[in-house]
Amino acid sequence: MAVWLLVGALLYSINVKLMSTHWSVWKQVMVLDEELENSDAEWKGAVNQWVDIHESGVLMARTHNDGTIELWDLMDGSQLWRRGAAQVTSPASFADTRARYVGFQGDVLHVLSSDRLTSYNLEGAVIREVPVKVGARARKAAGVSMLVADAEHDSSVVIDLRTYKMWKIPGVMQMEDGQPRMDISPDEGLVMLGDRGQVRVFSLVSGGIVYEWTGDPLKMVDTSIDTDLKQVINQMDQASIKLEKQIAENTQMRNSMPTEARMTQDGKTLILLFSNHLDENNPSKRKTRIQALDMAENQVIWETEREGKCDEVHFLGTPDTFYLRQMLDGEQVLVSYEVDTGTVMNELPFSIIKERPIGRKPVRGLSQEHFYLDPSGERVVFTGSEPWISKVDENPSLFPLFISKADVPLVRFSSDGDLVATYSASGVVRVFYVYGREALGYFKHPLGWLLYFSWVIWGLVGVLIIWKWAKDEHGLKMPAWLGLFLGLQCLRMSYHFTNIAAVHARSIVEVPWEGSRQDLFGLFLLIVCMLYFVNFWLIRGANWSRLTSITVLSIKCCSLLISGLIILGVFESHWDIWQHEWWGTPVMYDSAAYISYISITWVGAFSCLVLLLSKDSAQWCKRWEEKQRAQTMKELTQTRVVPSVE
Repeated sequence: MAVWLLVGALLYSINVKLMSTHWSVWKQVMVLDEELENSDAEWKGAVNQWVDIHESGVLMARTHNDGTIELWDLMDGSQLWRRGAAQVTSPASFADTRARYVGFQGDVLHVLSSDRLTSYNLEGAVIREVPVKVGARARKAAGVSMLVADAEHDSSVVIDLRTYKMWKIPGVMQMEDGQPRMDISPDEGLVMLGDRGQVRVFSLVSGGIVYEWTGDPLKMVDTSIDTDLKQVINQMDQASIKLEKQIAENTQMRNSMPTEARMTQDGKTLILLFSNHLDENNPSKRKTRIQALDMAENQVIWETEREGKCDEVHFLGTPDTFYLRQMLDGEQVLVSYEVDTGTVMNELPFSIIKERPIGRKPVRGLSQEHFYLDPSGERVVFTGSEPWISKVDENPSLFPLFISKADVPLVRFSSDGDLVATYSASGVVRVFYVYGREALGYFKHPLGWLLYFSWVIWGLVGVLIIWKWAKDEHGLKMPAWLGLFLGLQCLRMSYHFTNIAAVHARSIVEVPWEGSRQDLFGLFLLIVCMLYFVNFWLIRGANWSRLTSITVLSIKCCSLLISGLIILGVFESHWDIWQHEWWGTPVMYDSAAYISYISITWVGAFSCLVLLLSKDSAQWCKRWEEKQRAQTMKELTQTRVVPSVE
């Protein structure tokens, strides 16, 4: 049994070494967090602005607000190079230096600032620099090499990142709600701009507008009044009537202005959302009209309505399906539609208000309503005060990304969807490994199988300890409560880490403090266990009565200390859950595991305390010392030489 425990200790040390090495490899790059040192640091470059992951998933680029660009190696956590540090002396100069866009196009890294587009190779050398005047916003459509940015005089500029050719087109990429909206067809021939609710589609080949949706213009009310009093009264009445009519027309016009516009991948159909449409029967409720327009025929293909507000249209995965999000009564649903017929393909409900016990404030998650699909369309990330990730093609069970509530992250996926980077205005960059439960929940890292199965073996070691005590009357020369407690600790840690491996996404660096605390307690327990066996198992039979008494006392003190630390740690973790509003998302991700985790920890800790301070423990030590003395006397009697009498 001592051999088994030594094997378990070896496995544990290997796991701790591998996982700590694995975490340290990712730590420098996975969490890039810089504190704001002074009040005006927000324009001095202390905050990250853009992050992008190379399609290989190995490199990550990020910029600062002072125009600095950095390239990081995600495998060894090193910074490969840093370019473009600028002297920022005022908020005005800061506005000129901050990047508008950063992204990889193959092995070329493009950085767009207010006055130039700079392209770097992966070694940090400047390939090309093109002067261009742009505004504060720039967007790149997924899957194409075209970049659209605000330009002067209510116009936009389209930049081909491969040939550096530019087109200036009228209109700005802004919808009625002020959010930027643009789209580019996959053949890069058509550009759609949501120009303040007036949707326009431009052809980069002909240079003209191929489709335009402007709605009905408002008619202004003539409020001029003659000096004649009778005419004044009459015109006032007419003006009042016209004003009421104008308000009604204005409301109707606002309801008919699209709040979201996306162009299908074939460039033939336009998907429009009208989320300002009010329910005629209940004006306090909002409805969203969804229209599919054939741009060639300029007619509606299909139209439907959904209750609540809908937005965030995405064309990812299959080209004949699009996704949108519906928000209604504190719930949001990810809905997928068929482009040609408007048939609802799937609905995934996600709760954004989690119920908590009476007396505690409810936690409102996903307050910044955005979601991102990976390139394959298989996974979805919801961002906000509590980010979540889930698979799209199954009944969703949300798993949290461990991001501070102060963050409102944006998301970037690698081309294979295995890496996801989140970054926010607070200056924190985190990269997560994404993996699914379909492969037994193992890590997609090369160490994954070793980590997973070694924790299973570690759990078997705990079972063997308990089984040995049930079978062997004398056991392992330790009190039964200590053997039982060690076994339960082994099982608890095994369940904890195999359960971690079963979640959808996990920050390899940001392991919760509770998990780290369990590692330390488990290692501490193993050290005590090994000391116990070194002193009582391997050197049994020798006359070490004084040493063994000291060892017993030291082990009792260590066990008492460990029990107190465990109780303190559990209380602290529960207090953190209450204080930071983590209720419903404990370290263990389901209620049964959470209950077992609490019960095993508390029962084990209190058992240690009760048994250590009870009379049974003192009697056991006394009986053990008497047994040792008897064993010594027996050995002396057997080895004593009796002289023969002749």
